[in-house]
Amino acid sequence: MEVKSNITLKAVCYHCGRYLPTKTHQGGDNFCSPNCISIYKMLFKYHLCEYYNFNQNPFNQYKSQTFLNDLYDPKKVAQLVNYKHNNLSIITFHIPAIGGSGCVWLLTRLHQINSSISSSRVDLLKKQVVICFNHYNISLRLLVNILNQIGYQPIIPQ
Repeated sequence: MEVKSNITLKAVCYHCGRYLPTKTHQGGDNFCSPNCISIYKMLFKYHLCEYYNFNQNPFNQYKSQTFLNDLYDPKKVAQLVNYKHNNLSIITFHIPAIGGSGCVWLLTRLHQINSSISSSRVDLLKKQVVICFNHYNISLRLLVNILNQIGYQPIIPQ
């Protein structure tokens, strides 16, 4: 008796692991969206592609940036920041996309993406990152935008 099987293998996005649509976006490997390409390019630019060794096909939940407009308001910024003294600010973000060693590895290397970020510490269980940064050199809005660009959009309380 002859058994025939049709196996269809679907290609997945190099960055997020989603199945590729019919039209893919090329950038050396296959990507499902321009967002995945831009995240990959940022990691490549700052020599952080080692991230993929820890977290192959991380699930990326890059969302709209309309909430960033709130971060122009000094009162809103003051509510969000945990500590501010001289040029140093410390903020804690809840980031639902944090989920494994690859996330910890990348988020603790934010200082390599922007030198105005002095340190970052991740609490994996709470899905939080605590970031120390020079608020004269980088705005909170830009800091959040960097997190968005690498696929870790924080929840900003309203």
